[in-house]
Amino acid sequence: MTDISERLVVHCPDREASRHLSSFVADHQVGDGTVSVKLRLPIHLFAERRSLLERRIVATLYPLRSVSDPHPTYSVTWSPRAGGPFPEFAGALAVEKSPFDDCFGLLVSGHYELGFGAVSDWIDATLGRRIAHASARDLLRAIADYVENACAHSAAARAGYRL
Repeated sequence: MTDISERLVVHCPDREASRHLSSFVADHQVGDGTVSVKLRLPIHLFAERRSLLERRIVATLYPLRSVSDPHPTYSVTWSPRAGGPFPEFAGALAVEKSPFDDCFGLLVSGHYELGFGAVSDWIDATLGRRIAHASARDLLRAIADYVENACAHSAAARAGYRL
């Protein structure tokens, strides 16, 4: 098991983080109440292993409640949909307050385990780390894109514009 942590700045006021993150969760909720996000890995990661490009990784989020925390925190897991040599991840997604009013941070951190079985090949372990980090960045980017778009629409509506 190996630790992973990725952070991304989201350009949306901190005071709106909870509302837009809740909207993201609602828009990606599936029938069983979980939140599923399809992650696609960057092509350059697999230049030497093209057959792995077709794999899909599904991230699942569950809300965690804390009375004292003004921002939501989610338990997050992901694993390859069709199995195979991809890292399985378990951790948390959280909002971090920024020192600036016009943005906030998204943080995903936790542990991943390689799905290679007994990893004796350094190349496979290195590729596994790259996949785990790329998956975390893709999850954060998907959420940030959604939140930033929703934030822009809200700002335009407050200013009297229609998008």
